[in-house]
Amino acid sequence: MSLVFSSCTKEPTACFDASETNVEVGDLISFDNCSEDADDYEWDFGDNSEASSKNPVHTYDEPGTYTVKLKAIS
Repeated sequence: MSLVFSSCTKEPTACFDASETNVEVGDLISFDNCSEDADDYEWDFGDNSEASSKNPVHTYDEPGTYTVKLKAIS
């Protein structure tokens, strides 16, 4: 007979909102992290800038369209 136990830990779910999505160069953008079951965060702002805080703020120095990514880590 063998027993197999699976972990009761949930995988984190990444979620965030931005204070603004259409801004001018140099405007401050606040990111509100609504992730669940995470202890650490890896932000990629799409302009070669990164952050690890829960709710970062960011500005862009060049005009363009940027894809922001958040990785939630348990």
